[in-house]
Amino acid sequence: MSKELKKATKEKIFQAAAELFSNEGYHNVSVREICEAVEVTKPVLYYYFGDKENLLFEMMRETRLIVEQYLEQYVLIKSNFSEKLDGIIEFYIRFISDYPYLVKFSAFIQFMVVPERVKAFKNELSKNDWIVLFGIFKEARKKGELKKDIEIESAARNFLGGLIIALTEYTSGILNREEFIDVMHNYLKFWKQQFVTDKN
Repeated sequence: MSKELKKATKEKIFQAAAELFSNEGYHNVSVREICEAVEVTKPVLYYYFGDKENLLFEMMRETRLIVEQYLEQYVLIKSNFSEKLDGIIEFYIRFISDYPYLVKFSAFIQFMVVPERVKAFKNELSKNDWIVLFGIFKEARKKGELKKDIEIESAARNFLGGLIIALTEYTSGILNREEFIDVMHNYLKFWKQQFVTDKN
């Protein structure tokens, strides 16, 4: 089997598993259901992933690699706080456009009952994401890009909370793609007006 075919097969398995796990929950989905959705045999899935738990773990690792790439591309390379906030919004919009099957999975995995190894990995990723975001806000305070009377941890949580609400509305079907993009841009504009200084 060629590398391209192997990659395509793994991608199809990821997509099917992401959809099934998001809709039914990890423990309610069988290997047979995943295989039937992708039209592969169980030995093929076991060849690539070993078992269902490892499939879930690999899906999270693959998602993480994409997230890190997008963070670097759209957020971390920016020079000031305002541009980094723009980049975070762009990151979310690009992610839902380029990897629609991972969007719902990424949202639902936060509340899904999963094996302990996966839970520990998930918690580690969440902690690391918070460190990155909080670091951006701390840097903004040092540079005078965040208004002085704003407590930075609360500001970071406030900003993240609005994004999570919009993403939840999108993944649950309340917002379509265009509405989601409008909500994100309007939220960004409002947030900057309230919390960001003119130094940006």
